[in-house]
Amino acid sequence: MNQVKRAIGIDFGTTNCCVGVYDKGRIDIIENEQRQTTFPCMVTFFGREIVVGEAAKDQFTRNPRNTVFDMKRLLGRGFSDGVVKIGRNRWPFRVVRGKNDKPMVEIMFNGAQRRFSAEEICAMVLHKIKTIAESCLNRKVKDTVITVPAYFNIEQRQAVKEAATIAGLHVMQLMDEPIAALVAYGLDAATYSCSTPKKILIFDLGGHSLFSTIN
Repeated sequence: MNQVKRAIGIDFGTTNCCVGVYDKGRIDIIENEQRQTTFPCMVTFFGREIVVGEAAKDQFTRNPRNTVFDMKRLLGRGFSDGVVKIGRNRWPFRVVRGKNDKPMVEIMFNGAQRRFSAEEICAMVLHKIKTIAESCLNRKVKDTVITVPAYFNIEQRQAVKEAATIAGLHVMQLMDEPIAALVAYGLDAATYSCSTPKKILIFDLGGHSLFSTIN
């Protein structure tokens, strides 16, 4: 008999992320060290140290030039892409053109100027998520399902997989965020009884996308 794989589910947002696991008929959202269920998708390069999540956010005002965020927006895009051009005018960190028009983040790390791709930065966040999950579940974590925006193209989806691979994760499936919301409702709906059929409209109300649209 084949052993059932136990994967973690990662909601990998532009601004924040969280991780959950399906166990014994229910979904449990895993807390981080600060007992929070979400944490920022931010990375700070501080001297010789790389800090991820809430600790990186705390460093932002003191070290904005070397605190990196919004990397999900760079995944699968070229340096000449309009989204990248807009971001370069807003971000405090520097984004430069790399090989084959690939956008690269240029920061100071370990006393030298270094360049990292969006995939490498995202991998640092995903590795942090992996570590949090392993600490909570008391077991090694390899397999994962990761949510992505429904509009992500092939290149962007491949970039997410590449970031996960760098982080030591195996992506079993990329799931569109609206579908993930629908599945989550369906898994939880068994708790409620309904005598008559009905249609449910489910929204994926993304915080970063909503903010960008309003502004």
